[in-house]
Amino acid sequence: MIQKIPREESDVLPVSVIDCHKREIVPVCGPCDYVALSYVWGQTAAQEAPKGDSLPHHLPRIVEDAMTVVRELGLQYLWVDRYCLDQSKKAEFQAQLNQMADIYRHALITIIGAAGSDGDYGLPGVSSRHRIKQPRIKIGDYTLWYSMTDPRKLVRESAWMTRAWTYQEGVFSWNWIAFTDEQVFFQRSNTEQTNLERWWKTSCEMFPDGGLGADANCPLLNMYDKVWQNEGAIHQLLAQYTARKLTYQSDAINGTLGLLKRCGNGPYRMNHYFGIPILGPLVIHRKAMGRDPSRRWPLMEAFLVNLCWKTKGPGPRRAEFPSWSWAGWQAVYEGSAQPLAHIGLTGRSLTKVKLSVKMKQVLVDWEAMCNMIHWDLYGDLKSLPPELYIQAPTVPLTVCQGLKESEDNFAGHAAHLAPMSWCAVLNDNEYQILIEIDLVDEEVASTLQTKDSLLLKGIILRHLDPHAALEYNYYDNQVWAFALVVLEDKGGTRRVGSLELRPDNYLVRWKYSVDHSSAKSGKCWVRGLLKEVSADVEIPPSSGASSGPNTSILATSVHQPVIIVGASLVGLSAALCLSKHRVPTIVLEKHAAISKHPRAIGFTSRTLEIYRWLGIADQIPEVPKDFNLMRARVESMTGKWFESTSWSDTGNSNKRSSQEVPAPKKQYSPSRGAALPQDQLEAILQVTAIDRGVDIRRQHWVKNVMQNQASVIVTVVDPQGKEIQIEGSYLIAADGSRSTIRELLQIPRNGRGHMQTMRSVLFRAPLEEYMQGVHQFNIDQPDLKAFMTTYNDGRWVLMFHDDVERDEPTLRSAINQAIGRSDLSVDIITTGRWDLAALVADTFQSGRVFLAGDAAHTLPPNRGGYGANTGIHDVDNLAWKLAAVLSGKSSPELLDTYDVERRPVALLRHDQIFARADYKVHLDKATPAGKKLDDDAMEFGQLYLSNGFIGVDNNLPRALKPDEWAGQPGTHVPHFWVIQDGTPFSILDRVGEDSWTLLSESAEWGNVVAQFADEGSFQETLGVSATGASLLRPDGYIAWRTKEMPANPAKCLDDVVTQVAFRVNSRQN
Repeated sequence: MIQKIPREESDVLPVSVIDCHKREIVPVCGPCDYVALSYVWGQTAAQEAPKGDSLPHHLPRIVEDAMTVVRELGLQYLWVDRYCLDQSKKAEFQAQLNQMADIYRHALITIIGAAGSDGDYGLPGVSSRHRIKQPRIKIGDYTLWYSMTDPRKLVRESAWMTRAWTYQEGVFSWNWIAFTDEQVFFQRSNTEQTNLERWWKTSCEMFPDGGLGADANCPLLNMYDKVWQNEGAIHQLLAQYTARKLTYQSDAINGTLGLLKRCGNGPYRMNHYFGIPILGPLVIHRKAMGRDPSRRWPLMEAFLVNLCWKTKGPGPRRAEFPSWSWAGWQAVYEGSAQPLAHIGLTGRSLTKVKLSVKMKQVLVDWEAMCNMIHWDLYGDLKSLPPELYIQAPTVPLTVCQGLKESEDNFAGHAAHLAPMSWCAVLNDNEYQILIEIDLVDEEVASTLQTKDSLLLKGIILRHLDPHAALEYNYYDNQVWAFALVVLEDKGGTRRVGSLELRPDNYLVRWKYSVDHSSAKSGKCWVRGLLKEVSADVEIPPSSGASSGPNTSILATSVHQPVIIVGASLVGLSAALCLSKHRVPTIVLEKHAAISKHPRAIGFTSRTLEIYRWLGIADQIPEVPKDFNLMRARVESMTGKWFESTSWSDTGNSNKRSSQEVPAPKKQYSPSRGAALPQDQLEAILQVTAIDRGVDIRRQHWVKNVMQNQASVIVTVVDPQGKEIQIEGSYLIAADGSRSTIRELLQIPRNGRGHMQTMRSVLFRAPLEEYMQGVHQFNIDQPDLKAFMTTYNDGRWVLMFHDDVERDEPTLRSAINQAIGRSDLSVDIITTGRWDLAALVADTFQSGRVFLAGDAAHTLPPNRGGYGANTGIHDVDNLAWKLAAVLSGKSSPELLDTYDVERRPVALLRHDQIFARADYKVHLDKATPAGKKLDDDAMEFGQLYLSNGFIGVDNNLPRALKPDEWAGQPGTHVPHFWVIQDGTPFSILDRVGEDSWTLLSESAEWGNVVAQFADEGSFQETLGVSATGASLLRPDGYIAWRTKEMPANPAKCLDDVVTQVAFRVNSRQN
């Protein structure tokens, strides 16, 4: 049998496990051998939860496969977090989370799902999913096998290796077997070779198709054996943990509880306070050590030292946790300035620092509070005070203004320090530092939402003895002092970065970094001032900071500026657009995972331009250059074909035998459309959003929304059924056609209304050979009127023009009837029911709440792509406006232009749907169909009418082609190619973020456009003369143009920007 790790009395076993023979969840009454499963949940998070002791009828494939492995290995019990942790029992659930280390540590073996990205992928080679066979060649009587990929490489490059939760599962697994697409790999820890051979034989019998490997000493994660003996181990583990991805940012600390629990040994135990590790003894052990201060581990000092953590790069806020904790920021932890072992704490280092917390409006000593709660810090953090009050005495230090080191390195700034001062200031005292930072970059200033200059406050919490630093090479170039830096604002104060001082030949290097996703560290000048205060400091009043130099630091959570309700295409696009503008967001979504039904598939060139600006267009495959989407009316795919039409030309029908690809149109965009299923695009957006720090919270149901003049407060029910409140500056409702937010605000809708309810079935079938270049089929049979289309990945959808519920045999019969064959393999994935409707909200704005996507305009699927695409264009219009107002550059009146600009677009698209042949049948006889506008005009040339433009009026057409508009204000700047340094690029690539762009051929404007690469002149394209210019908004729309140079261009431009940008403070340029 496999070697087991010895159990300690304090170790906790699982509460329940799965009996793989009975398919039941059974309680654990005593020691038992069980197998643990470690895998990436992915979309399987939406799976049905267990009811009592019964497993759900439909389990993720990986769980079914793991149960098979357990049975085949002659074992009985399997532990899976999804089914063995009862989230309805809150105390038990939290206790089991705290014991994750023991659960995986004492599993007989851990099965690692190192293939695929979710639970539905399964374990290759166990059931229906086969592993990639090992290539071989036969030469005469000899068979030669190709060497296989190093399995450790396969595991390291798997999705499993990128997730935060699976990290600690791998850390604690004593023995494990990893399933990859190529092979199965087993690793044991110090087992006897005979036992390994026994497992090898059993595994070979179970997996006869080859691809099995084993290694007794392959340090995949370099985990358990020695790392815990090092005091600095927790910093290494947190660094690796935070480098991985979390689906739910609220799990940031929960995912580390096992790591924190197992760190430390003997009488010393690793505790934590909101994730800040504290390595020290329990209270009972401290008493046993006696009253000798030199033998006592300074708990408060250890906490303060670890409070000076830093990160490898900036990251956005996690509002659930305090800003002074690493958990309050989505960034890769780099640990404290130096490991605990190098601090040399002797009881005198930080004795003059006072640390307090507020409990029931009274300031209490922090360590006394911790001793009072017996260091039980692994439970509900909500019971702990999140605000810290820190005080420290100071000594004088004179520093001149920082000088930039070099033009190529903005990361550090130097300040010269006199040698005498160097020796004078380093002593046993601690320092309080006031730092004034002159920001030379508006980007950093706008990120922190401050003026061009701001005052940051911080406390240097430690330093090294100067003589030791000079005498021992060990300390050369080490951090001399480290300060956490906080920003004082209306909400109190919060950590925004860190400051390091390093000795280097009497040169003090100041390194300032901002803890924010979009701020670029180092782009600022730093000068410092240290002030002396009395060592006998008093705890300040609860209001926060005092007026004198002895100032406390109050670190609190800061509300996120924008709340987004809905994590589908529009909501995720909104989050990415706001992230691009450096606005953090919280995204609330009621569903546990992305819908399995692909829904939309066509995304237009204008949408791809937005994703191009967001930097993700390379992940979205565009349609081929000569692609022409065809639709055919057929009896069945293998039966009679009646006629076919082009997707973009409903008026011209052709016999299938005489199809012709229409002549290419003028290139109005650098991007082509994409025929990507919505579920795949949503996956790209979600992964990108998480990588960029967006806080996505699934299984959160919005119950109520309130707003006042300063904020929006949303009441949400979390996955545990608890009501919580989230506050933000604004809210974007992207929660679909049945929008909860719209209903709560009682915003009515009008339009054609409900037309019919339809049913659909999503299935997988090998039908490519019958497509003949056609992707969409109208099935026309006497007893079957349906629409069928492919998602180009083996999946098809059959849509019925009725609201009849069909069982699986009836669905299979209908699918076979549409195909014209009944002998093909058909795999039914899911079914759907949805309403065909056309409705537009009466307003897209209600105070600080904005509607976007289907919540604002529900439009039926159509050949113009007016559904999801229109919603994505909504948030592109809104995001830069929110960023401008939140940064204080523009007044809130700018936000009023959102409804004025976007609602007419939705109304026009609503009318254009019924001007096209597909939906004319749904018009009332008394309602005449409107005039059909050109597709390119609708896509690239719709006109905005608001007071955010100069030179527009209501007499202009609502849509024209870009070349017909010729640079008309209120329209999007037309695409044209430009050559710069011999490289062509689209002018659209020079527009965006929070900048306004002035285009002109005249050098007098100070912005010269490079040589054109395509035909036509700059003047013709934008409708200006040689000295004219056009002013573009951040979303690429032309806000103003002048055909010639005005008499006073500086004043003219200043007045224009003040008007169209709704600028708060006008200043001449």
